[in-house]
Amino acid sequence: MRDPGCVRRLMRAAVPTVVAGVLAGVGTVAEAQSRDSTPAAAPPSDSAAAPVGTAAIDGTVTDAAGRALAGAVVTADGLAASDLTTSRGVFAVRGLPAGPRRFLVRRVGFQPAAFELDLPEQATVHLQVTLRPSVVMLGAIVVEGESRSLGLFRSGFYERAVRQPQGYFYPPEEMERRQLSTLATLLTEVPGLLIERRNGEAIALGRAIGTARCELNLWVDGALARAATAPLDQLAPAHLVRAVEVYPSASTVPEKYVRQNNRCGAVVIWTRGVVG
Repeated sequence: MRDPGCVRRLMRAAVPTVVAGVLAGVGTVAEAQSRDSTPAAAPPSDSAAAPVGTAAIDGTVTDAAGRALAGAVVTADGLAASDLTTSRGVFAVRGLPAGPRRFLVRRVGFQPAAFELDLPEQATVHLQVTLRPSVVMLGAIVVEGESRSLGLFRSGFYERAVRQPQGYFYPPEEMERRQLSTLATLLTEVPGLLIERRNGEAIALGRAIGTARCELNLWVDGALARAATAPLDQLAPAHLVRAVEVYPSASTVPEKYVRQNNRCGAVVIWTRGVVG
């Protein structure tokens, strides 16, 4: 694709005009004919091999701010001829055959610049190539992880969930999913527990030594709420309960929740006041 509007050139009557074409969106090339049409290669002699061609290109590679770019690679399509820009951004590719030729300029961190030239014989085309920075569009980064309550973390809830395999643990996300109307509904799912109705109120019973039933100790936000009978829903209304630990028998209760002459298990309730 040719773009004469981005070409600067100086012409002499004896030298053909060369126009640098620029591929849209990849860079710009400014070109000017040599004032003296300096030949690209010395005339062949009997002692030297004939060059591939007599045309050449040279010039500089810069960024958009005009700073020289070292280490840019300039290649001619279909030919082995190439050059690497110096610390001043200068390059020269010689021994090119006359006629139309496509060129490519590349450097790490920049968009490549591709352009076409109609190379004249016995002349060097002078170029100024500007490279634009590459813009890498990254996809959205999604970080997935388990959300944990700081209050529960400090209480040791998560540590006990790992270290007490015989306990049953219901973290906030599980309680949120269940949307329970009563705490008793949850406890009926725990093996070894029995919910007994007394005067219409739910009482949680565990298993003591042998086959005897015992009333579970109830803890609310780390404090012992009772060691005697009391309705579950009076101690902790379901809409306030955010996490629950259940230990069905005395042998499963962690030391923190063991009391003197402990014969039964425990239910540890955490409310919004701790969990948030």
